[in-house]
Amino acid sequence: MSERFLSDEMLIERAQQGDRSALDMLIEKHETRAYQYAYRLTRNSEEACDVVADAFVRVYNALPNFKGQSAFTTWLYRILTNCFLDLRKKDKGRVISLDAALQTSEGEFERQVESSE
Repeated sequence: MSERFLSDEMLIERAQQGDRSALDMLIEKHETRAYQYAYRLTRNSEEACDVVADAFVRVYNALPNFKGQSAFTTWLYRILTNCFLDLRKKDKGRVISLDAALQTSEGEFERQVESSE
């Protein structure tokens, strides 16, 4: 059987045994659908790429603990969703008010007004 057509289960088993090429094949096999799903969540290509990259890092870190109780794709989509939600949480933390953005180190507000001259 060509390595290109190995099942997810076989690739996961090999990757769990330390076969880096099996992990690479698993990622390559699912990266397009992962990106499409992430893009549907984010509606932004750059953010979708970030979500997918973060998700595959998490897959790499968690794969030794993957028990196969669900399909790999189900597990991957859950990880992608969690990465998207984490991205949204980070974005909420970056929102600042206009007044805070204009506040100087002395606590005064610095506003620039366009001259009418």
